Amino acid sequence: MATDGSTAIQDAVSSAILGLPTVKSLRDEQYAALESFLTGKDTVALLPTGYGKSLIYQIAPIVAGILASRPNAPAWLVNVKKPIVIVVSPLVALIKDQVEKANSLGISAISLLDVKDKDAEDIKKGKYQLVFGIPELWVDCELWGDMLLSDHFEQNLIGIVVDEVHKTPSW
Repeated sequence: MATDGSTAIQDAVSSAILGLPTVKSLRDEQYAALESFLTGKDTVALLPTGYGKSLIYQIAPIVAGILASRPNAPAWLVNVKKPIVIVVSPLVALIKDQVEKANSLGISAISLLDVKDKDAEDIKKGKYQLVFGIPELWVDCELWGDMLLSDHFEQNLIGIVVDEVHKTPSW
């Protein structure tokens, strides 16, 4: 039996999908991972190649935004105005593909690899729902470290995704 929280997430997912013309529905495994992520649990999605793992984190800020806008929003989303997901990936080519795919779905995404001065300000202000970067950029670049500690990011960051986690030992 569904709880009130899971019903709210189901409704928000349905609303989010209506705005994504190329997405008809989520598979059960995608939904389970998204629900886990959106309820603040550490989540691992081990799914086959081509199964749609990326859609889980691509749709997360949209669903979180819908949930946050409702009167009965979960407590952790009450102050979220512009939900942001950080995506850490070791593969530059994959980052470029994922940014392009997200933008084609109407989900605002940017790679830290291609940032210009104006983009940096836009990222800090929450213009992008998905912010992609290689591990070294997040850790070694003072600009991004400061951004992560800013009030805006602390208020609006709904999660961090590590894509291609099997590459982690080589980082």
